[in-house]
Amino acid sequence: MISEGGSGPTGHLDLLSAATELRPGTYICNDCATVAAKAAEWADGAALVWTAVVSTPAPDRAVVDAGSKTLAGDGPVLGSVGRLREPPDLVIASLSEEHGVVRAPDGGPMSLAVGDRLSVVPNHVCTMINLHDVVQLVYGDRLVGALAVDLRGAMH
Repeated sequence: MISEGGSGPTGHLDLLSAATELRPGTYICNDCATVAAKAAEWADGAALVWTAVVSTPAPDRAVVDAGSKTLAGDGPVLGSVGRLREPPDLVIASLSEEHGVVRAPDGGPMSLAVGDRLSVVPNHVCTMINLHDVVQLVYGDRLVGALAVDLRGAMH
């Protein structure tokens, strides 16, 4: 048996002729890393982090209330430590523990204002989910439930 772990290789099944087993895990949610590996598209992302703009200290920079304790510190992937779904032309360029810095890749001005709510596709969804006690389930614009992250932070 030749086993291949991870979701990234599933985008290249034609190159995995020797593998007899695939063990993808991230594919259920997808993230920036699976998009970078060409195993998913941006629209395939099912796990998002909602954040708010808390400061706009300069025309080319905004600060959001999601840092490494929310998004995880994995990265950068595709030039970002988390990709904004809306507006998609902006990236989270850096993280501190509690905050993220949003920039335009071209260094140009942004039209974000304090209080704007943004959705972020995390770089590594597995790590991001493990940082939270509960995952909110949303269908369209409607909250439909919640799931406890039972093994949050657990090591066995």
